[in-house]
Amino acid sequence: MKIGVDASRYNVQSGTGVELYSVKIIQGLIEHFKHNPEHELILYTPRKLMLFKARNIKHRLIPFKRLWTKVRLSWEMLWKKPDVLFVPSHVLPYFSPKRSILTVHDVAFMHMRSAYSWFQFWYLKRETRRAVRKASTIIVPSEATKRDLKHFFKCHEDKISVIYHGHEFKPINQPAEFERELFERLGIKRSDKFFLFIGRLEEKKNIYRLMKAFTSLL
Repeated sequence: MKIGVDASRYNVQSGTGVELYSVKIIQGLIEHFKHNPEHELILYTPRKLMLFKARNIKHRLIPFKRLWTKVRLSWEMLWKKPDVLFVPSHVLPYFSPKRSILTVHDVAFMHMRSAYSWFQFWYLKRETRRAVRKASTIIVPSEATKRDLKHFFKCHEDKISVIYHGHEFKPINQPAEFERELFERLGIKRSDKFFLFIGRLEEKKNIYRLMKAFTSLL
């Protein structure tokens, strides 16, 4: 069986959560296919990747500057479809195999219309509706996103698989020293009151409410 993956977000500089998710998923797939040579993994990308070489792991380089998934990957799928295609984001190519799997991370644009431009909102809504209709399986990271797909896009429940994000824990050799360096870098003391927020500074992250909660504890 040939399993294709949209790896266009694999080596993006200054990536966000979707890019990190793509990297971890693809690394896991590569590790799995290294030890399971009965199937073939094809990574489609617009940029050259430095990957582990194996007979059943292939890198399909198809350069294109804009709208890579919608245009260039669609053209590839029109002529050379794999048996299964996995896209780790909400955009499917126009021409995709019947067995197409994608990840919808959230539909925040449906809840916070004001945080998006007219075009962003239109594009996200249009592509999510189409992806929900065309995909054979949809992966979501939470029950909340599952409910949103059912409510806003009338997605059938049988299509949706809730798969929570995993956590990667790495032991720290010298935790006390690491903690001291971290506090110094952030400019805070152990006695200070603080919230740690990890993410982009944007309205949909609900930072305003986080700041209100913080000030209420001062």
